[in-house]
Amino acid sequence: MILAATPRVAGAEENLSGEWEYTFLGYRLEAHVEHRGESIQGVAYLHSPMGTKDTYHFTGTFHQGEVVASHHSGHTFRGQLISADEVMGVLVTARGERWTLTARRR
Repeated sequence: MILAATPRVAGAEENLSGEWEYTFLGYRLEAHVEHRGESIQGVAYLHSPMGTKDTYHFTGTFHQGEVVASHHSGHTFRGQLISADEVMGVLVTARGERWTLTARRR
C-alpha cells in the first residue's frame, strides 16, 4: 500500500473518537469511531447515490498518528492523522480497489 507522505500537524488532537465523513463520486462515507488507548473500533456507513446504505463494523489501531483499520470481509484502511479534524489515507477494498481519501471530523 502506498500512502502519500503528509506531515502530521504538531499539536494535532490525538483522539479519533467521534464522527468522520468523506464524499466521493456521489457516495458518502460516515464513520463513527471509538478510540481507547491504541485501539479503535466503530461502524462505517456507505450511502450510495441511489439511496442504499451499507454497514461495515471495523476494528484497528492508532499509534503515533497512524491509523490502521479493517473489516472482516477484507476491506482495509491505512492513514495518518494530519490535523485534529482530518485523516488522510488509502482505503483498499476486498477486491483490490484503492481509494485515496481525506476524512474530516463532523
